[in-house]
Formats: sequence, C-alpha cells, structure tokens
Amino acid sequence: MIKKLIFIGSILLNFIFILEAQPINVSNIVTTGRFNTCGILPTITATFISGNGSLVQNGALACVNPNDSSLINLTFSNLRWNQSPDQNWLHSVYFLNNLHGIRIISNSLVPPNWIFKNNGCTGMCPNGGQIQGGPGYYFDGSIQSSCCNLGNNSLDGNPCNNYGDTAAKCTRPYAITYLLKIRNFNIRNVNALRIYGSSDGNTGCWAIADQTINSITFQFEGLVCPVNPVLCNPVGNAILKTNLNGPFQWQLSTDSILFNNITDNVNYSGTNTANLSLSNIASNRYGEQFRCIANGISDQVFTLKFNNTWKGTINSDWNTAGNWSCGSVPDSNTDVFINFGTVLVSTNASVRSLTINPPGNLTVAPGVVFTVTH
Repeated sequence: MIKKLIFIGSILLNFIFILEAQPINVSNIVTTGRFNTCGILPTITATFISGNGSLVQNGALACVNPNDSSLINLTFSNLRWNQSPDQNWLHSVYFLNNLHGIRIISNSLVPPNWIFKNNGCTGMCPNGGQIQGGPGYYFDGSIQSSCCNLGNNSLDGNPCNNYGDTAAKCTRPYAITYLLKIRNFNIRNVNALRIYGSSDGNTGCWAIADQTINSITFQFEGLVCPVNPVLCNPVGNAILKTNLNGPFQWQLSTDSILFNNITDNVNYSGTNTANLSLSNIASNRYGEQFRCIANGISDQVFTLKFNNTWKGTINSDWNTAGNWSCGSVPDSNTDVFINFGTVLVSTNASVRSLTINPPGNLTVAPGVVFTVTH
C-alpha cells in the first residue's frame, strides 16, 4: 500500500492594530534621466498609516502576520523635471503595475491640473504612447488645442489627448503623494521601489518620444515576517528573537489563547532578553506558542513545529535513524517530508503529517499500520 498525503499547517499570529501614523526610514534615493539632471534630489517621506499584523519598529516596517496588509503614505516633495533637450514636458509620474504585489489605492496630494488614474495610461494615445504607464498621476490641463485633433479637451479626464505640463521644470518643484496597500508578505521587497516619469511624447499626444528613462529609485526599511521555529524530534532546540526595545518578558501559550510569563529553567534561557533560547523541547509540545512583551507591546507569535526529512543515506528502511535529517526516526508529533527515493515501512508507525513530493515514494508492508493524524 502506498499512501500519499499533503498537509500545510496554519500559522497562528496575533493581530496588532496601529492607528497613529508613524514615520518609516527611507534611503538610497537614486534618480535617472530628467529627474537627475536638475542636480537636486527629491525628498521622500514614508508614513505608516494603519495595518493588521504590522507595526513600526525603530523606523522599520515590521511584518507580524503575512496574510494581512499595511497602508503606507509615500510623499515625494521637491520633485524637479528637466525639459531640455527637445522641450519634453512632464506628462506622468507613475508606478508600474503589479510592483511587488503593492497596490496604489488612492491619492491625497495632486499638483494643479493633474489627475490620478489607478490603471494609468496604457500606451494607446494617438500620437504618443510609446511606453506603457501605470497607476499614478497624469497631466490633463492643456489649454491649447489638442495635438490629437480632438478639439480643446482640457480637464476631460483623458490625459492621452493633450500635452504635458509646461510648468514642470528645474525651477518648479512638485509634491505628490501615493497611498500604497502592501500585503505584509511583500515587505521583504520594499528595498527596490521605483516610480517613473514620462513626457507627453510617451504617454501623452506629443509626436516626439522621449528617449530617456526617467526614474526615482528608493527603499524604505522593512522587516520580513517571522519564521516559525522548526525543531527536531524527539527533542529540539531553537532561538527566538524580537526586534522590540526592552524591558522584555517572554510568554508561553499552550492553547493559543492565554499567554503566561515564563522564567529561566532547564528548557528556557533569556526569558527577560531580546533572544529566548529553547533547549531540549519535547516533540509533544508541537503547536505551543511563544511571544515577547516589551514595554507593553506584544511582538509576533512563534508557533513550535517539529519536522523530519528523509535523507536515505543508509538504506530504504523507515526505522533506520541515520536515514533522517534529525538523526532519529519520526514520531507521532512530527511533520514528515519525503522528497525522493522509496521508503519502506515494516513496523507500525505514526506521524503528525506526511508530505511526499515526486519522485518520493512510501511503501507500507502488508499488515503494518501507518497512521497520519493530521
């Protein structure tokens, strides 16, 4: 009998609600093209507005729950655009679509005669449109007759039928704000954000395309979601860390509801420090949860897991300890992974979960009971 089961365990995390806007560190601002030749760098301010499962720690946006989202305001001030050469007027400032899964959901600060388009100009403007735009700001304030022979369509909501903004130049700074919605699992990607500027020859209706790439690259500091500690059966060790500022108190929950303070003992050390060391934790404690409280703030919740992966370094026998990554045979509290080879089970065995990835194979001898509890 061959039994193949796949189980993906859930991660239990506490939700932290932050209502007060908090600043996030922004660094590594780099400009190219017409944003670069005026000789003045823009100022970029990132502000954390709200989020379930995220918070700001020492100026960094920290992920607590990867399945929730954060709202971030990004304000660009002192933006300057060089029209020379060719009198390429600024027509749009936008993000590319699907940038790291980050959504631009609204705007709150727009220069005069500019409009916000969530989908952006799609490169279908009659004479221009040499590039595809994205969600952002587009100029819609031409007062002269349309260069697309559509009449005077100033402020009609369609930025494709007029020129760029003649006021955008080195001597005229702009300020714009984007409201971003970021899935928390994408916080790891906030070190490579970029907005683009295009002339009316690219996303407007001027017939001469801009041949330069006009961009502003930047990053704001982010801390990725915590990884649950994975221990070996029958006993395992791990180190849990918090990025909060002390004083510290680590807590334990055995029911995912109530958390109680813990003190140093044979299993724990560092219960009042930023790093909690777990030693000789028995596999029957699978699913227990730890968190740190610092200055009344609850940090991320860590859920204990016990894994054992088939190595097959000696033979095909399930009961040979040296065939397993933990150097021990899996027990009933262990998540087991078999990624290759044929594993032979000749005596009764029980595991918590079993994941078999091709070309892995599990063969249970006749009359033998193999139990998967989850």
